[in-house]
Amino acid sequence: NMEGVYAEGTFMYVMLGRYVEGERRGERCVVKGFKEYGEVYEASYFENEVKCVTQAIRIVESFNKQKLIRRIEVNRAQVWMSEGSGGRYLVEPFIPNFQKFNSNTGWRSHDNDWHLAMQALSHYSYHASLCGLLLCDLQGGLVDGTMVLTDPVILSLTQDFGPTDLGEDGIASFFATHVCNRFCRRHWAKYALRPGQKVYRPRRGSSMSLPDVEPPTRSRWGARPSQRRPPSLAPLPEFARSGRPADYSSSSDD
Repeated sequence: NMEGVYAEGTFMYVMLGRYVEGERRGERCVVKGFKEYGEVYEASYFENEVKCVTQAIRIVESFNKQKLIRRIEVNRAQVWMSEGSGGRYLVEPFIPNFQKFNSNTGWRSHDNDWHLAMQALSHYSYHASLCGLLLCDLQGGLVDGTMVLTDPVILSLTQDFGPTDLGEDGIASFFATHVCNRFCRRHWAKYALRPGQKVYRPRRGSSMSLPDVEPPTRSRWGARPSQRRPPSLAPLPEFARSGRPADYSSSSDD
């Protein structure tokens, strides 16, 4: 049951809704779909989303075992298909108290301990992956004392994680602005910036590297959304997880 467009970015829009069946019946959810021209990314987006979230969960599980801050989890969305157009959408539980902690170009926030901890999580991901990956574009909110993240980005030396994976230049951009804080550890590996090395200009929104296309009219998150008829959705069985409509993918400290 859709409530209309809630927010939008350069290539995607977000709608609010409620589950009408299953274990989460009556609970609020968000539905994320591509805007016009966004179909250029759509072919591989959902495959990359699953791949990225799976890797993010592994990193967060390892970070939780360091016991540096309270529990962190990653929201795993489910892919649903429109019964009308056949278009695909990401559906996941609504996260209250939403915050943006960093981006994939080196932008970071400075508000509180959670913001510092998220910077440390990004730094830790580079160390724990033996300098091959960096988890970033961290955003989410507190749910019953647990920080639940959604839509993370993985940066990799081989750029294997879709159009938001800015590769080594993205990793360099993170470390160009990163200042270690009390959640970081001295022995964690750091990327060695080269003299004169070019990095991205930090921006709050997520940046994409491929392909070279003209995007639709840009707007900030929270700006007046375009008018779009909410789709009627049905789940795709191959993306379902234990028959549940969507769930948080929890990590264990055990």
